[in-house]
Amino acid sequence: MWSYKIVHDSLFAPNPLWGVLTLATCKPSIRRSPNSVNGTWIAGWTACTTHNSEVYGGGIDRCEPGHEKLIYLAKIDEQIPLDEYWKRFPEKRSNPNVTVFDARWSGDNIYHKEHTDKEGNVVAEPNTCDHEGAEVAKRDYLYGKNSLVCREFYYFTRDNRLEVPDYYRPLVHKAKGQSLKREPIIEEFIEYVRNSAKKMGVENGIVGNIPVSYPDTSITEWENVSDIKPDIRQKNEKKKGCAR
Repeated sequence: MWSYKIVHDSLFAPNPLWGVLTLATCKPSIRRSPNSVNGTWIAGWTACTTHNSEVYGGGIDRCEPGHEKLIYLAKIDEQIPLDEYWKRFPEKRSNPNVTVFDARWSGDNIYHKEHTDKEGNVVAEPNTCDHEGAEVAKRDYLYGKNSLVCREFYYFTRDNRLEVPDYYRPLVHKAKGQSLKREPIIEEFIEYVRNSAKKMGVENGIVGNIPVSYPDTSITEWENVSDIKPDIRQKNEKKKGCAR
C-alpha cells in the first residue's frame, strides 16, 4: 500500500469525481512505479497545510504527528498512459470557464501529446491551476507517465475525515514523498475503512459532502457553500495544487 500526505485537497489530485478516483498529476513516483499494479492500494493522509488551509475552514484538525486523518483509500485497477487517459476519460478534462464549485473545474485530465508549447514540449491544457509550464509538465507527463484509475475507493471529505486507531498508525507516511507499506495489518486496515464508510451509508465512493453539484456525478451539493467568504472563494479559484 502506498502512503503519503496530501498538501492540497481540492478534488484535483486525487480526483474522486465521475464515479472513479484517478491520480493523473503529482506523485510521479507512484504513478510510474512498477509497484503500482492492479490491486495495490493508495492511502492519502492529512498534512498541516490540509488542516489549516483557509478554504477548508482553518484549523479544523490538530496539526501534529500522530493526529493525521485519512483523506482517501483507493485500489488501483489500471495504469493508463496519459495520452490514452485523455482519450478514454473526456469527462475528467478540466474546464477553465467554471468555478471551483463545479466538477468540470476539478478535472485532472490535462495532458496529451497534441498540446505543446512553442518549443514542442507537452504542457497542460489551460485549466486555471498551478500546473502551467514545461517544467511542471515534465514532472507530471514525462516522469509520472500514467494515470492511476481506482474504481473501489473511499474518499472522506473535509467535513468527514476518518480518524484511525493508533493500531494502524504504522501505515501513516511520516514526511514528504511517499512510502510503500508492506505491514501485515494492511488487510485489517482496508476492512476498517470499508466498514467505517458503510456505517456512514457509503458502500463505495465519496463519504460526506463536497462543494460540487453537476449532473450524472451522483454527488450531493455541499450545503454550506453560501457560508464561504467571497474573498476566500476568489483567492482559491485559480489554484488547485496537489501533493508533490
